[in-house]
Amino acid sequence: MDILSTVFLRILYSSLTASIIILMVLLLKKILKNRIGIRLYHALWLLVLARLLLPVVPESPLSLFNLMPLKNQNIFNTYYSNSVNIQKWIFSRNSKGYSPSSSYDANEPYDDSVFSDQPSGNQSTSNDRTQHSNIMHYMLKIVSFIWLIGFMLMAIAIFITAVKLRITLSTYDRITDRNILSLLEACTKKVGMKKQISAYVDKSFKSPCIIGIINPRIYLPRETLNIAKQQQLLHIFLHELVHYKRKDLFYNLLGTLAVTLHWFNPMVWLAVKKMKLIRELACDTCVLEILGEQESVSYGMTILNISKLFTNDCKQLSLLSFFQTDKQIERRIHMIKTFKKGSYKISVIAMLFFILVSAGTLTNAASSKKVSDDFTAIIKDPINVPAVKNTSDNKSESETGKFLIDAPLKSYTDINKVNEVAGFKFKVPDDLLQGNKASALHLKKVSDSSNMLEIFYSKKDTRSITFSFYASDADILELLKETDGRGPGKDDNNVYNITEHFNIGEISGRILTIDKTLGSLELNSKYFVFTNDRLWYGIKFFESYKSSSGKLTKRFELSFDDIEVIITSLKYPQEINDTNYKIQAEASTEVGQMAIYDKDDLENTKGLLEFTPKFPLTLLENIKAVDAWVNISSEWNGNQENKNYELNIFYQPEENGTIVFTQGKINKHYDDLKKQGYFEFIEGEDRKIKRVNSEMLTIAGMHIYKYQNKFSPEDPDCFNYLWKENGIYYDVFFYGETSHHEEILNELIEEQPVK
Repeated sequence: MDILSTVFLRILYSSLTASIIILMVLLLKKILKNRIGIRLYHALWLLVLARLLLPVVPESPLSLFNLMPLKNQNIFNTYYSNSVNIQKWIFSRNSKGYSPSSSYDANEPYDDSVFSDQPSGNQSTSNDRTQHSNIMHYMLKIVSFIWLIGFMLMAIAIFITAVKLRITLSTYDRITDRNILSLLEACTKKVGMKKQISAYVDKSFKSPCIIGIINPRIYLPRETLNIAKQQQLLHIFLHELVHYKRKDLFYNLLGTLAVTLHWFNPMVWLAVKKMKLIRELACDTCVLEILGEQESVSYGMTILNISKLFTNDCKQLSLLSFFQTDKQIERRIHMIKTFKKGSYKISVIAMLFFILVSAGTLTNAASSKKVSDDFTAIIKDPINVPAVKNTSDNKSESETGKFLIDAPLKSYTDINKVNEVAGFKFKVPDDLLQGNKASALHLKKVSDSSNMLEIFYSKKDTRSITFSFYASDADILELLKETDGRGPGKDDNNVYNITEHFNIGEISGRILTIDKTLGSLELNSKYFVFTNDRLWYGIKFFESYKSSSGKLTKRFELSFDDIEVIITSLKYPQEINDTNYKIQAEASTEVGQMAIYDKDDLENTKGLLEFTPKFPLTLLENIKAVDAWVNISSEWNGNQENKNYELNIFYQPEENGTIVFTQGKINKHYDDLKKQGYFEFIEGEDRKIKRVNSEMLTIAGMHIYKYQNKFSPEDPDCFNYLWKENGIYYDVFFYGETSHHEEILNELIEEQPVK
């Protein structure tokens, strides 16, 4: 969305919400009639001005817009921010995007992606939706341009009028008559003003008025000095001075600005007209408050007498003239006749009422991120509206609290499992081009309510990545800049370029290009981002890097024809025919075979482990499990038919360290320590045999072997604690600055296997 369209949508939204407030104020006045004081009534109209002109307002549960079907009003801010703070934390923990339960090579330069715009599944529907999307986009651009033309014409007209008026006023005569100046000075003191204001006259002026916010001046028709009595001049001077004291000139300027910005809305024109009349009534009331009830008849006669002599031809938008139409003058006379001393004052009850109304009108509804995303997408593309997030029978496990370990990056081996827990029903490519396979499935936590699917594809005979695919229920363009960019907490020296409305075949989307530096390499990545059936999708189709010597190497590249084949083959996982999305984990002691995030995962571990494990989610009440997976035991000898598995649970203490709790049916180190008090292993390229000694501890009645195994003196402190319980070997590894070893061991020994 370009800047002009964004600005227009902000103006349009302010105009719509202000229109609701205008109707509310009019209805309130009609219901309460004269029970609303004139000063409070004027203050209510000022709320309309504020709503029309404020670019941003806070959110509140008291907002009357909570009653509207679409509650979130901060849609434009959300469009650009999209939970970036949460994403920074996520990717600071997973800067390389590697999970041990994935077969993806962690040493490869790694990116994550984001999504922006496209149409639907089958070809005919895709064409229709693309056309509708483009039509709506261009219509928005045209309407925005029309608004800009109207705004500029209004602004030019006001500017020309102001310049002409300034030139004209410079020719007026300054009043030097001492009697009139003494009267003006006396009026200034009556009003309680210290600022000295000059007065000018000219025969061409048709109505007394005051002009100038910073340096105000009173302008009078010359005939006024000739025929008006001193008392009438006093009334005129008081009226204009009260306008200045009440800051009516400033409010008048705001009204002019509001009409200029919202020239297309007749409700705004009506509101500004109403404000001017109420402003005059409030000014009259204030003058009478100064003069007293005994002067009300005389003041009213001044208005009538002067109005008979002059017509109101003073049309300048910035002026506050003494008179308006006959009907308006009639209303002012009626107010003056019924004036009571103290009616200008505002009561405590009225003040509380105004505060309450302000809280309801100058705030937006309490935000709902998903509603915000939906409304933004409706504006951008009313055909491809983002999916309504998770009904009661279709909630992600993260939302229902079923995740045991809600890791920021989750790695899976089955696409159907990802579909169950993602929180949205996504599509994946069914045509990967010849020779490609899905090699890694990741689910990234974008926020508390949104996730992002990430799939890596590689050649069947190699682990080299050929392209990546992404899906999400949220527009996360800023997230891509974080993950395929500087990384959290680092300076962003990367170059981002977005090509809007890029078509690949019949599919409309964007091309996102990122140039960044990674060590001595200069990397270039390209993504095609789009929407399909109310979800965001993206495909990373190009990546290259240039070494310090200037050698350019392409890691992978897809043609636009290839991209079209892939993204037009999108299907829901249950409809996939030609692609196998079962990830076969490599048989290795270093790569996890299955990650554990929820109860189903934990239940499935029992079949691999062949025992029921302990699975504490916290240690010492504040050390939480951050990751867990089952992998082939380090004791495995490579026999494909005789694999032994072990469970590893990772904990992150507040200190700078790590705790790993391992459980398995085999542990050669324990057997050697029990038999001979030490164990040996071969170390380094020279194949030297290193001996590790241990000491025996007794904790919670359990005999435990403790040993330290540092490969070099520079390594951080690391301690292992080994014991055997009910035929299962338990190993706790403390790495780095960790403490409370015995308390944690005691807790793990007392922990019971999961049921």
